[in-house]
Amino acid sequence: ILIIPPDTPAISMYEEAVKVSLANIKVEGDELKKAPITVANWLCNDLFALVKESATKRDEHHATLDTGINDGALVHPISMRYSKVDENRLGLLISLIIDGQVSTTQGKKLLE
Repeated sequence: ILIIPPDTPAISMYEEAVKVSLANIKVEGDELKKAPITVANWLCNDLFALVKESATKRDEHHATLDTGINDGALVHPISMRYSKVDENRLGLLISLIIDGQVSTTQGKKLLE
């Protein structure tokens, strides 16, 4: 069972990234079955973490604007709409990981 957060852009990104990864994976057989789960894991864990991080980063100007203190308000909603990584890039990255051309550690660095 895959659980994707109730974020419409995330659902769309998941579907498209799976298509891109399947179209670009060079290995055959059971390795293809890994794509949907791998995309979901990266989307829900790594990409949402990056979006959350960007949503909570406030520069000094915005942190003190109006109130003079950092009130903890988000810069933007935590949604894949604000991801710097699009579905094509995610799908290609997953295909490289499944093909063994890029390690998981390298993949995480590529996302940042």
